[in-house]
Amino acid sequence: MKSRLVLSFLVVCAVSVHARQVTGVCLSGQVIGDEDKGLGGAGLKLRLQGSTTIIPISSDVEGRFSLAKCAPGWYDLTATHIDYPTRTYGANDSWSDGTPLVLGRTPLTDLKFRLLSAGVITGVVKKANGDPIAGVKVSASLRAIDSNGNVISAAGRTTVTDGLGQYRLAALPPGSYLVQTAQTLVVQEVGYPAKPHAQTFHPSAVQIEDARRIVLLSGQTVSGADIVPQPEPPGGPQVTPRSVVSPGAQATEARAAVKSVGSIVGSVSDSSGAPATDFAVVAFPADRTLWSSSPRRSFGVRPANTGEFRILNVPPGEYRVAVVKDVVRNEWLLPDFLEGLIGASTAVTVTDNAASSPLRLKIDR
Repeated sequence: MKSRLVLSFLVVCAVSVHARQVTGVCLSGQVIGDEDKGLGGAGLKLRLQGSTTIIPISSDVEGRFSLAKCAPGWYDLTATHIDYPTRTYGANDSWSDGTPLVLGRTPLTDLKFRLLSAGVITGVVKKANGDPIAGVKVSASLRAIDSNGNVISAAGRTTVTDGLGQYRLAALPPGSYLVQTAQTLVVQEVGYPAKPHAQTFHPSAVQIEDARRIVLLSGQTVSGADIVPQPEPPGGPQVTPRSVVSPGAQATEARAAVKSVGSIVGSVSDSSGAPATDFAVVAFPADRTLWSSSPRRSFGVRPANTGEFRILNVPPGEYRVAVVKDVVRNEWLLPDFLEGLIGASTAVTVTDNAASSPLRLKIDR
């Protein structure tokens, strides 16, 4: 299991903030790429959370942008450029949640928005004896966890092997990938009758839990991600429900049975008092029997640029809150993960239709 940093914190009184309309400059900054160079022609979209309001923002030849005014609120900022994958500000990869921007109180200026170069994964699909297999569909998918706590692969890029069994998956955003043959095959091994082979993950795993993930960094090329297709298990293909989903199609938790909800709010700062934005705030029920209930009642959010966080639509009850680094989206739905947070968490009570007493979380790093 990868190491992670779980942070303890203090709970103190919070000071209320009075929002007001900001004019003149609401938001300004620069979109940059490799070697910190400005990306001319980058396009940006600012979306007000919880609404369909989208504000397009253009940039100049050096990637600089500016927005004169905006209403107070929480926003997501996304940038696109012809030479880079689309990215949400503060995201670890193109499909993860980014860092929200709290705007409209005071101007947010000189924001540096870095786009990450795409990467490449290459390899060979081959038989057990090493002979290449041509014409095989291969896909690279982001390893993820769905809203029921199941490990899944979110469908991504697809290609086909050439005459030498080689494949090349390009234009991949940085992230943690699973590479697999995306079709069942009939493989003829020398001296053996032809038999059906299952969809297989790199290097030779039929089950997603046994697959070896490939961590792709910005601009990196990973080679040698070979795949040896495996025979179908007795009884035919073992299909895991919801094993592959499209990006953005992961199920959201159904909360129709909850008639009233509250929220958990607060802020996260480091020892110097600066906002700590590169962490996740996780809230989960104090009652362990609810960790696997349906719908799930565990939540995770990224702090905003100000260090503030808000966890909305929380059913009333007793919760624990912890600050974590290096967490995969929805990992907080796994009971084993939550067990490791107990010792570094604090208690909070959520009541009907109300926000919790604001938490001010302070970390040492």
